[in-house]
Amino acid sequence: MAKLEELEEELYREEGKEELEKRRQKKIFLSLPSSRLPHAWSGDNAGEPYPRMAIMRGRAAKILLGIFLTLVVTAGALFLFLYFGSRPQEVSLRIEAREEIESGETLTISIPYKNISRAPLRDVELAIIFPPNTRIKEGGTEYEAPLRITKLISDLAPGEERLEEITVRMFGREKEEGRVDAELGYRPENVGARFTAAASKMFRIVRVPLGITWEIPDTLAQGQDVDLLVRYSSNSRDTFSDLALRIDFPPGFTFKESSPKQSDNGIWNIGDLGAGGSGVITIRGSVTGDEGEIKTFRSGIGVYHYDSKSWTPYYDSFTETKIAVTPLFVRGQLERSQETAVSPGDQLRFTIHYQNNTLFPLKDVSVRTKIEGTILELKTMTIGQGGVFDFPTRSIVWGPANFEGLREVPPGGSGDLSFSLTTQETPPVKSAADRELVILLTSHIEASGIPQELIGTNLTHDDLAEFKVNSKVIFDGKALYTSSALKNSGPVPPRVGQKTTYAVLWEIRNFTNDLKNAEVVATLPPNVKWEGVFVPTDAPISYNESSGEVRWKIGTIRAGRGVLDPALTVAFRVAVVPSEVDVGNAMTLINQATLSAEDSFTDSAVEKTLPAFITHTPDDPVYNESGRVLP
Repeated sequence: MAKLEELEEELYREEGKEELEKRRQKKIFLSLPSSRLPHAWSGDNAGEPYPRMAIMRGRAAKILLGIFLTLVVTAGALFLFLYFGSRPQEVSLRIEAREEIESGETLTISIPYKNISRAPLRDVELAIIFPPNTRIKEGGTEYEAPLRITKLISDLAPGEERLEEITVRMFGREKEEGRVDAELGYRPENVGARFTAAASKMFRIVRVPLGITWEIPDTLAQGQDVDLLVRYSSNSRDTFSDLALRIDFPPGFTFKESSPKQSDNGIWNIGDLGAGGSGVITIRGSVTGDEGEIKTFRSGIGVYHYDSKSWTPYYDSFTETKIAVTPLFVRGQLERSQETAVSPGDQLRFTIHYQNNTLFPLKDVSVRTKIEGTILELKTMTIGQGGVFDFPTRSIVWGPANFEGLREVPPGGSGDLSFSLTTQETPPVKSAADRELVILLTSHIEASGIPQELIGTNLTHDDLAEFKVNSKVIFDGKALYTSSALKNSGPVPPRVGQKTTYAVLWEIRNFTNDLKNAEVVATLPPNVKWEGVFVPTDAPISYNESSGEVRWKIGTIRAGRGVLDPALTVAFRVAVVPSEVDVGNAMTLINQATLSAEDSFTDSAVEKTLPAFITHTPDDPVYNESGRVLP
């Protein structure tokens, strides 16, 4: 039976046999005009419909094939989307814990997960991501949480549920938020692809159990020395580790000392602060500013990262104080900006500023200033505005008798008084106690003519200004041929083609303050050779052949070196071999040398230089001629 007949039998089966028989008996004729009937034996034009029909059928087949392929691709994409995107999850995953927490409290985070599919889950892996400043407590120890914790888990059977618990402490500021994320990766049995379930939970810090309180006067006089007390405490049930306290001082505050001492600039190390623990930091300093100006002191407790100099605060606090408005005000200062350090041999010019801050004129005002310091040359003092030096009190006095401006100072009126003197070129250092010198300038103002409205008002004021003295540093040196420390050889004056060696000597003397980070640097010309011989033999001196640099890395030079005991010295040997172009000229042995250091007392930079040394050695006891090269 033909395939078509078999299909008809299948479609109609027993109940449709009669209908099938009727259909077979029917005749179907296709009626076409005679002019359209093709004849194989006709000419070329007569047979034209055949190829046209073939082309149309080919085009139709291509269109149908394109539609079919499009449907296949669309169906495949839809299947993948439905399978991978809308398929039910095989696991449930949650994060359970309180959302509102206290900074630093111990918190247990529970992460339950369950296989809710009918197939085992293979290669299960749990990853947990914590916010910054989280610490993990485990096995009696506590450590900083890594960015991501990954745990490999054995296979999960269908319906199996497990629980992961982690004890942590989250740190941060009040109202700060952090998120914990959990991801469970797995592979269903008999499936090659891996899938991931995710969960997250937000935590918010509602309280920081740390506190800071300040003890500082509400008002401060201009330049007044004051002791600030900063108290810190914890009412947490847990210990805060590696804490530090940071203080930001307002402009115009001069830090002098503290107990305990700073561990870094503005940073005090607290360490561990236990439950109910507390402490206090005492800071001494002075404040300058405009009358009535508000000064804000800010502090915080947190973690200070000493390697990166970065700060993570947990709790902040601030307090304010006010510069008092003094009815009758006086201040002494150096005229050159706001310098607080002077040097030996300086010409110093001081200004004493006074001002009437009341609403009434003040009569018969007098100002008395005293300047003290062993380095001062009092005989060089000159005084302006009619002031006189009172020898018994060793102070300068201005009054209405010698200065018209002090007879009556109007409301809001002010003026300046001045004097100048020099400091000694060489500080008087006779013992180890003669170190870290200072100049003290104390000023006092008062009015004897007090108006009725101001009776009972204190119309006096005192001011103290302190100026540190930089250490005097002498950097000297010379080039020698005749040297007891290093033996030299070769013709003197040097001759063309022949080698001559010289000794270069450097010497340092330091008077009143320790120096730190001290070093001397110079370079050798390309036609000068480093001999590698120096004394003392343990001197920290080195030579870089590629750059020609000689470096004497000293470090610390204590006060009095070269004054109370021998100077700090080093000597090294260099060699020259002149050429014809050098004839008649002195050769350079070493270029300019520079000594750089930092004064430990005044924090000022120290820099001294020596000129280049040449083959002319005027300090040599034997060979001190011109040093010009001979043929």
